[in-house]
Formats: sequence, C-alpha cells, structure tokens
Amino acid sequence: MRTMKAHIGVLVLLALACTPLSLPEERLPVVCEVYTAGETKGAGQTTSASLQTSGIGLFAWRTDAGTPFSGTESYLANGQFAYDGSSATWRQSGAYWPFGSWLSFFAYAPYLADVSAGALEFPSSDYVSGYPRLQYTPAALAASQVDLCLATPVMNAAVTDNAGVVPLSFSHVLTRLCIQACWNGTPAQVDAFTAAGQTIRVQSIVLRNVAVTNKLTYSAASFLWDTPAAFDGSYTMSVANGSFRSVDLPAAAGTFSSSFWNIADACLYVLPQSLSASSEMEVVFEIYSSGGSLISQETVTFDIGGLVQHVWPAGMEMTYSVTLDLTGHYAVEADVTFDCNAGAFVAPGSMWYDSTQAGSFLGGNFLPAASQAGTFGSVGAVASGSTAGSFIE
Repeated sequence: MRTMKAHIGVLVLLALACTPLSLPEERLPVVCEVYTAGETKGAGQTTSASLQTSGIGLFAWRTDAGTPFSGTESYLANGQFAYDGSSATWRQSGAYWPFGSWLSFFAYAPYLADVSAGALEFPSSDYVSGYPRLQYTPAALAASQVDLCLATPVMNAAVTDNAGVVPLSFSHVLTRLCIQACWNGTPAQVDAFTAAGQTIRVQSIVLRNVAVTNKLTYSAASFLWDTPAAFDGSYTMSVANGSFRSVDLPAAAGTFSSSFWNIADACLYVLPQSLSASSEMEVVFEIYSSGGSLISQETVTFDIGGLVQHVWPAGMEMTYSVTLDLTGHYAVEADVTFDCNAGAFVAPGSMWYDSTQAGSFLGGNFLPAASQAGTFGSVGAVASGSTAGSFIE
C-alpha cells in the first residue's frame, strides 16, 4: 500500500521581503518551517523535497502588538519563500519582522507567480468576518493540474514566538480522483475474443455535471470549503487531448489497470463535493482486430451521482473501477480510501473516519449510526454540524 501523508510542515523564517509599509524592522528575518510528508501531482509532485524547488506562497497581515488580526493591513502579498539548505527553513530575502507588530500568516503550496486570476485567486474581495477567502479552479487538463495544499493559519504571531520562526502545517485540500478499467464477458466470449487477438482500449472518459470552481473561507484555526454553487462543469480525459494512450485493457474480471493514462500520476485533482443527481461518467471504448484495425466503438454512461459513494472528500482518494462487459452488463464501482488521517492520499483499503483536522472533508466515523458533526451516513446522508476544512454546514 502506498501511503501519502497529508501534512506538509513548512518552517517559514519570516524575513519578509517586499514590505509595503515604512515601519521600523526588528532585522530578524521571517523564516518558515514546513512540515510535510505527502506526495501530490501536477506540474510536479508536491512533497517536502519538491517544495525546496517550487517554494511556498506566503501572505501576512500586520497589526500593532497586542491587537488581534483584522485583515485590513497587508504586510506581505504572495511572497515566494524558498528553501535555505543551511537552516532547513524557507525564507525570502529582505523580509523582516516589523518592529512592535503582530503578523498573521496564510500560506499555500506550491508557489504560483500570479494568484489574482487563473487556478488560484487569493485573497478574494469578499472577506468573511474579516478573514480572507480563496477561490480555486483546477485546470481542465489532467496533466496541468496542481494539487493545492494549504496551511492552517498562524495568527497574531510575535517576533519573540519561536525565535521568529513561523511553523506552517499544510494539508491537501483537493480530492485525488483515480480511474481504472478492465473488460470481461462470458467465458466463451472471452475465449473467442482473445483467440482472435482482439483487444479493447479506452478512447475517452468524461466527467459531467460536477463542480469545477469553488471558494474556501478561513477562520482563526482552520478553513472551510463552501457548498459548491454550481455543478455545470466537466473534465475530459482522452487520447485526443493527450491524457490517455491507446493501449490494451486487461481481460480479467476484477483485474483493473490505469495504464491507459498518459501522465506519470494517473489521477485528477478535483474539488471536494457531494455530487449532484445528474453527475455522470461517460466512457468511450474501442474494439480492435489483431492487426490493430478499429472494429467498433461503444459509449457507455454511468450515473456516479446516484452511487452510495457519491462524495469526493478532501484529502482522500476516490477510485472508480470501470468494467466493460461484452454481455452489456457494464459496471462502475467507487471506493474512497485513506489511512485514518484526514487529508491523506492512500491506496485502496478500509474506510474509517476517526479524526478531524484542518483541511479534512469529514470527521467522526463513516457509519450509519454516526452522529458526529460532519459525518456522512452509509447512504450519504449528512449529519448536522460542521467540520474544519469541510464544506458541510
């Protein structure tokens, strides 16, 4: 089992650069310490090691010492904090603690040069209770997607706290979505098919009527996804757009493969959501002769919004296993997995939600009788209450 832990710890040495204020400085750099043990995909895997190259994005708001965060005075806007091997911390040249001030920190990873438009927009103009909001739209093309990681806010920090070193604990806040497939049929069909040297290949998979953009709101100790406003987007993976390769599927019931993906990490990174009743998956597959000539093309559509497992939880892995049955009994199964640590990506295993952390989608136990805040019952019913990092209200 490949276990990918959720938390990325970044120790940010706050040596704040690009300071927009003319304030006396302590001349102590702002340094960040990053705590990470996760693997994610995108333009590159987001791990502790990869962050040493990509860096982290850091925002800070200033108040007078003793005055709590108000979100009115920006001190650092999207500072790129890079790794300093000599101290094993992240810092930005020229960034220093302002004299007689408190700073409140909001961080994300990996660093993006422009957060005013595009995939990540932060901070948005519609603050809530003085706290900034964030909007995220995963790239439409799987190979271009970046797995967003956010740090729990560090509020009202003083230069005397932890010797000026800001501890940042990151969580994966998207859902890792994987798709695998195989084909099957009656024993006679399988024998005849293989004897003739015929093969089946996936041409494209489209996820329709899903949320593709959403906002997230911070609080003093966590963050919370909104309930998606619309389920009118789609994701297309195909041979035509380079997401898939034209390769043969295995001919064995229950023996699934994701080898048709044409990217190193064969998964999407999508927004956490409870799918709508109209959410669906369309699979187009083709049958080829032993000589590689196309014999026929078939399209099958699955209702994924009506599945028991119709929730895409943040920081978890949802795997769809598609069976293309020559008898016409097509099937799709869904499995959500994790390692009892909300925010982790793991290989298929058992489900048992018994922890709640900032950035998680669920808390409590995944049991019909569970009544804890943020819990989903066996048929997807939502209990009352809310969970840090979830979009449940």
